[in-house]
Amino acid sequence: MEFREFRKFVTPEILHGTGARQLAGRYARIIGALGVLVVSDPGVAAAGWTEEVVRSLEAQLFTAVTQNQRTTEVAQGIELCLERECDAIVGVGGGSPCRVHL
Repeated sequence: MEFREFRKFVTPEILHGTGARQLAGRYARIIGALGVLVVSDPGVAAAGWTEEVVRSLEAQLFTAVTQNQRTTEVAQGIELCLERECDAIVGVGGGSPCRVHL
């Protein structure tokens, strides 16, 4: 992987509140993200929360995450990130999906 530009983030960007799902794409573009992997769990996806985020990001969705992630789940996410050349990850929901560090 080529090192195009160095950025250091002390904490991740956190979008919260009314309309945050629709703004994810805008904020990803502000930080220069071109390929985004949206990580969530099946319950959050079934509730419809991920649909707007994926649409605003034109992103790939990964929902193979359980409450206590297994190494195989993280490995699947890493594989997908590498395959799709993702340069950003967006967690939708709370708990497990937002703790996944690929």
